[in-house]
Parts: sequence; structure tokens; C-alpha cells
Amino acid sequence: MLMGQTVEEAESIALVWSLRCCQRENIMMKEIEMDCKVVVDWIKGRHLSGVLGHIVENCLNLMVSIDCDAILHCSRECNEVAHLLAKKAKGMSEEAVAWFDLSHMPNDIQLVIIKEVRSSFKDG
Repeated sequence: MLMGQTVEEAESIALVWSLRCCQRENIMMKEIEMDCKVVVDWIKGRHLSGVLGHIVENCLNLMVSIDCDAILHCSRECNEVAHLLAKKAKGMSEEAVAWFDLSHMPNDIQLVIIKEVRSSFKDG
């Protein structure tokens, strides 16, 4: 997060970056989960006024371009992998963040993903 940047601004800019990556790689997805409820509510409510209205508009346009119908709020605990990825990616170049599969990811991220997958099978 840049100095003077709000959490909501950082989260919405990160979402735009992620959606652009999906668009560039031609990755289509029906829904997005995010742990920043304020940004989720702005996008759901099409909140285009205000200082970050242009970023919300970018999100909405990019979501349409990848056939994304919904954005959902989830807790930080349910979004542990995404949170860890975001923390790790902050200090990396864009090329270094594009992993082909799990084996190319840093070990700490691999472990969290494996843990989450195992727990989802236990719960489901």
C-alpha cells in the first residue's frame, strides 16, 4: 500500500490489476470473492461518484469483459490464500507473480493452498 492510500483504494486498485490480468490471459470467471466489504458494496451498488468512482467503473467494465456476474464478500480467514498472495506479490515484478502451477509458487504459499484444499474436502 502506498503512503497516503486508503485500504479501500489499495484493494480496488489490486482488483483492477487482477481483472486486467484475467482479461489479458483470456481467463473467464463467473464470480469474484473479496475480503474488503466496502469495495464489494461499492461495486455491487455501482458507486461511481466520489474519489474512487473511476476505479469502481474500471472494475465493472473489466468484470463484464471476463463474463464475471458477481462479486461476493468473504472473511479474511476464508481468503487466507489471496491475502498471502497479495502480501507476497507486493514486492515482486508482474512476471514473477505469474505462476504456471502450484510447483512454481513459493513454498509458504503452496502450504497454505494445500491446507485450504484439504480443509475444503473435510468440510464438504
